[in-house]
Amino acid sequence: MAAKAEPIGPRNGHELAPLNTRADGSERPHGVTIVLQGSRNSLQREAPDEDRAAWSGKLQFFLSIIGYSVGLGNIWRFPYLCQQNGGGAFLIPFLIMLVLEGIPLFLIEMAIGQKMRLGSLGVWNTIHPWLGGIGIASCVVTLFVALYYNVIITWVFFYLFNSIRLSADQLPWAHCPQDNGTAEAECTKASATVYYWYREALDAAPSIEEPGVPRWWIVLYLLLAWVIVFFIVMKGIQSSGKVVYFTSLFPYVVLTIFFVRGITLPGSADGVIHMYKPKVIYKIQ
Repeated sequence: MAAKAEPIGPRNGHELAPLNTRADGSERPHGVTIVLQGSRNSLQREAPDEDRAAWSGKLQFFLSIIGYSVGLGNIWRFPYLCQQNGGGAFLIPFLIMLVLEGIPLFLIEMAIGQKMRLGSLGVWNTIHPWLGGIGIASCVVTLFVALYYNVIITWVFFYLFNSIRLSADQLPWAHCPQDNGTAEAECTKASATVYYWYREALDAAPSIEEPGVPRWWIVLYLLLAWVIVFFIVMKGIQSSGKVVYFTSLFPYVVLTIFFVRGITLPGSADGVIHMYKPKVIYKIQ
């Protein structure tokens, strides 16, 4: 028989609020109580009928938040958008929306998740049954993002395994393919890297009416990506919490290497100035 949660009062000078009481005074069938105890201010949850996993420490939770906040868009999408939309001028609306919308929404989402300890569907149904569609929509968006990012990981695996060579000159995208001693005309007009990307990695079809046949090695790389994701999330935060030590820190190591390499290249200062210099365009109707 499940024991009833004890009433909660002030402990160590902190006022605690039970989560197992509804607004009308009735008790929830499965109550959750957050207890703030000890000098370390550690949060513990008393759930009589449920053994819900928790983060093993503050560092693990902090790294998970970093991994959630920083993704591929910050690395490869943001610099492109910044340069294409006015350079430094783009930073002005970006910073305004970051302060007025981005950071508040992020904090609200994190606070609701920490308060209710529920998934996306459960949170919005708890707030109000009419808002359950927001939870469903967020799950659908998450599915689309997972499909999109796993395809990117597939391309990463494709280039990773094809880059295992003894020297850079042996890379398959280092030279244009030869046909009877003559380079491909399409590769000559573009470049070896562009040709390899479109003809080998993507195998782009001439039109949407002629989609072609998927390449079996790309399908295997995609399967590998999904298998890795499955093993990461199959036990919830018990497994994904351990992975964040690598997934959250390794991108910053790579970015640091790219940054040092970039600023040591000739003309790097001119490139940075060109990227962030505001470009204001006046249009006269």
